[in-house]
Amino acid sequence: MKKITLLLLTIAGINSCLVAQNNNHDQFQAKILTALLDSTHSYLWDTTNVDWAYNFKETYIYDVNNNDTLDLNELWNGTSLDSNIRSIYTYDVFNNQTSYLKQTYTAGVWVNTSIYTYTYDVNNNQTNRIYQTWNGTVWVNVLNYVYTYDANHNQITSLTQTWNGTVWVNLNQNASTFDVNNNLTYLLNQTWNGTIWVNHLQKTYTYDVNNNQLTLINQTWNGTVWNNTSQYTNTFDVNNNKISSLYQTWNISVWVNNIYYTYTYDANHNQLTYLTQNWVSNNWQNTSQFFYTYDVTNNKTDYMHQNYVVASSAWLNNDSAHYYYRQLPVSTNNLTAVQQNCTLYPNPANSQTTLCFSTDEVRTIKIINSIGEVVKTITTITKQISIGKEEELKAGIYYLQISNNNSVFNKKLIIID
Repeated sequence: MKKITLLLLTIAGINSCLVAQNNNHDQFQAKILTALLDSTHSYLWDTTNVDWAYNFKETYIYDVNNNDTLDLNELWNGTSLDSNIRSIYTYDVFNNQTSYLKQTYTAGVWVNTSIYTYTYDVNNNQTNRIYQTWNGTVWVNVLNYVYTYDANHNQITSLTQTWNGTVWVNLNQNASTFDVNNNLTYLLNQTWNGTIWVNHLQKTYTYDVNNNQLTLINQTWNGTVWNNTSQYTNTFDVNNNKISSLYQTWNISVWVNNIYYTYTYDANHNQLTYLTQNWVSNNWQNTSQFFYTYDVTNNKTDYMHQNYVVASSAWLNNDSAHYYYRQLPVSTNNLTAVQQNCTLYPNPANSQTTLCFSTDEVRTIKIINSIGEVVKTITTITKQISIGKEEELKAGIYYLQISNNNSVFNKKLIIID
């Protein structure tokens, strides 16, 4: 009976690929990655000249898999750019970041300052992160982070340790719980007193039916009970964009207004503005605001930050930036054989769908949700892959980011109830 069932499932899977290949409803979707950030140019507001003054430039270099491998920061000296800081990144064959080296430019040479080293499990979950600083001769241990995950790849514990010169010593730890939709609902932070773990703070989260975070309550341990300290209350529009966030603090008996954040978006759900206000004398008073602009492919091109001057009741420019991109090919005329012969059926799907390839060149598949979070990374690739059931995808829009040695593209997947 098992053999018959397995045979039927196999035939069904093959048939789904054949059906998909003979239907045109699942055309290749636009790439998530349409451009790579080439450089950032930052400016500060010059109140004397009443104009923007060049501050620094950040340049980015990528490998063949579009991983950021080098960030170079250069400061403007009034005439030319001087090397300042650079960050160097390395990756494994699954495009997981394995190291982050930071160096400063001193007396004409690059000098090490710090390094992070990362390790991963077979599911590409980061399990360890070590932070070290350079003492002029060798790397010296500073902090060690250890992580564990549940079956859904949610991080359920994180342990932080400090180096005492000989061994790693416990510092603090977090324990997290998640709901059936993989939303973080509770986080407990404890500190090590040399003998046992002692409660320090806890965070409790709630969500709406669309898995938007509605509230976050922070509490601290006084040795006997948990005391309220602060809370966030969020609201969202019909497109699940966060439009406001109220931050309040606890004053023994009631919640007191502290900071209010409001956000606006364009038709493509790109954030246009971000306003911060403080609660002063029973009124909300402007403090700072941010503006963002985007190109036709939704890449952020400009940013501006202003602070509010109460005395003059006016906004004063503070800093700004302009972003330049290196465009990636998005025309279907340039699709590789992998992209042209990749099919996904059914789509929309109730719970499970099948992704089919005509070649074996695919290296990784990342399942990305609508807010850009990687739900799962698949590295064991066959020409036919079932997606949805094992990952327990909830209803919504996902992107399957598919990588081979030459390109990165995506397929849009819709999961319905």
